[in-house]
Amino acid sequence: MAQSFSSSEQGVIAVSVGSQSAGTELTVTDAQGETLLSWSPGLDYNVFIYSSPQLVSGASCTVSAGTVSGETQEN
Repeated sequence: MAQSFSSSEQGVIAVSVGSQSAGTELTVTDAQGETLLSWSPGLDYNVFIYSSPQLVSGASCTVSAGTVSGETQEN
């Protein structure tokens, strides 16, 4: 179950990234190409949830994990 807090001042994204092995680097970049997060999880994963004050409502960002990459918009 996902929950959103409309009065929150920081954004959140939830993305399915396919089946990724432990150690596969995951990156989030903003629309200007600046890296917001670069991380290599220690466990296998297929969903990524990220919340940060750097995520601005309505702005787009790119999430990349292994060979999967896509643009998403923060709500």
